[in-house]
Amino acid sequence: MQRTQSETLTFSFASFSPKTEFIFTSEHRSLMASGINQTIIQPAIDGDDNNSLFQRAIQRAFLLEKQKGINNPIIIGSIPFDVNQPSCLYVPTAFKFIDRHAFQHATRLFHLHLLRLKCFQLGVFPMNIRLNRLSLK
Repeated sequence: MQRTQSETLTFSFASFSPKTEFIFTSEHRSLMASGINQTIIQPAIDGDDNNSLFQRAIQRAFLLEKQKGINNPIIIGSIPFDVNQPSCLYVPTAFKFIDRHAFQHATRLFHLHLLRLKCFQLGVFPMNIRLNRLSLK
């Protein structure tokens, strides 16, 4: 069975869990990933060499995911500036690319919801809360 990951135009914080999910956002779009299928800790020594241990670990991870039916697997995480140190890379269980504007809108609504909760906790009930005038402190 072939599976692909596709870009969606919606995002909801209702399903987001900071303990199990990863969000990355750039100038153009955002990425939301969850779960860990594989971990890659191989140091990135000679990472630009296709035959290095690091590149072979990456290639092996992609091959395993493609054997599972994932058409376009991704790897997320970080590589230390000191490439002699272990990498911290993951192949997520699931991921989706999110339109950046939809993500920003959802973030704004989420913050508005937090502000309303804070006001409720404080016993303040303004008719209209505007994000540009209040902050959570």
